[in-house]
Amino acid sequence: FGPAGVSEATVFKIAPDGSQKLFETTLGGSSAAAVWAIALDPAGSVYVGGTTSSVDFPLVNPLQTSPGARPLWASTDAGITWTPRDNLPFAIPTVLTPDPTNPSTLYAATGDQGIFKTTDGGVTWTPSSSGISLPNVTALAIDPVHPQILYAGATTILSSNSISVYKTVNGGNTWNAIDSPASPVTQLAVDAQNPQIVWELLQAGLRKSTDGGATWNNVAFPGGPASIVLDPRVSGNVIATSQPFFGFGSLGGKPSYYYRS
Repeated sequence: FGPAGVSEATVFKIAPDGSQKLFETTLGGSSAAAVWAIALDPAGSVYVGGTTSSVDFPLVNPLQTSPGARPLWASTDAGITWTPRDNLPFAIPTVLTPDPTNPSTLYAATGDQGIFKTTDGGVTWTPSSSGISLPNVTALAIDPVHPQILYAGATTILSSNSISVYKTVNGGNTWNAIDSPASPVTQLAVDAQNPQIVWELLQAGLRKSTDGGATWNNVAFPGGPASIVLDPRVSGNVIATSQPFFGFGSLGGKPSYYYRS
């Protein structure tokens, strides 16, 4: 029972002589699940113990209703104290993007349930993934001039077979695919002075659009890009870091560098 995720726990029973399997069931959710122990009572009921990172794992009278890792915390005093947000509709937040015009409105990209939106500072969340077919959202960026416009990068979980970049113009109500890069998107950035300029940082490269995502072009970079930062006051000023490379079979390697364009 439960939807298919990255992995499921499997429980099965075989006949005493090993000739056939009497039953088999899987337990899981949209993310991962694993069984570490199993026991039987005298009546033949089966008990299994394990772990899951799925917020939609089927529960009946649970002792614990929210992931123990408490994946999202909030501070209202500049980081002096923190309070967890429990009973979230997602378990794996990957990016939090605030609305620059309204600090109570945030968007959460997740690795298990798509995109969610809150308008009350994270107390409640609503799904905002209509049009996004891939649940693993790895990147999210908001247009600082037009905050109803956002860009998201998504891929299949634990796979790069399907990769898409999406755009919304209505605050996450609906999304449309605008690009299919060759490798997963790790970061998106929108130029604050010219929001028609959007950057895609990929696991294997860098891409740029100058027309709000309608068309994209690869950008030459002297190393494997690891992160980029756009100058919020001067359009076209970009700072980037490269990924370090350590050669196989040797102790040496190429360190990470800062680059500026």
